[in-house]
Amino acid sequence: MSQDVEVQVLSAAQMVLNNKILATGVFVSDMDGKILCLHRKINFVEGGKYGVPGGVIRKHRGIVGTAIYKLENEVGLIYKKEDLELIGKFEYKSGDKSIVFHLFSLRIADKRAENIEVNLNLEGHDRYFWETPQNLLKRTDLMVGMYTLLPAYINKL
Repeated sequence: MSQDVEVQVLSAAQMVLNNKILATGVFVSDMDGKILCLHRKINFVEGGKYGVPGGVIRKHRGIVGTAIYKLENEVGLIYKKEDLELIGKFEYKSGDKSIVFHLFSLRIADKRAENIEVNLNLEGHDRYFWETPQNLLKRTDLMVGMYTLLPAYINKL
């Protein structure tokens, strides 16, 4: 992971600038390569769609810190920055906004999905499932950014 990504802390002005939202997220995968997908509650942005643990980068946490926080807060998975692999930085449109998304990967190589304890935070999500990246690309109910992020992730495999 590059040093500038690890320590970068952003101001509020940097987080939303020129209709660009800075966000981060983690593709959590099991030993079979299945990715953890979370269903967003209907009253949230892109509600009713599936995505991965993540969200807007908070200035006091920075990029990696936000990714680590979202893992614990949204699904109860506690890991360190050394456990994450940076897949890349991507930009895509969501409505009239551009999202600048820092994507990380967390491979839980010693467990199958059914043996990974997920403690879903029901504040923003109401269910989850595990699926291969290739099968996810066939779905029509993913958050818009997933269609940009998944091919990049597959190319890194």
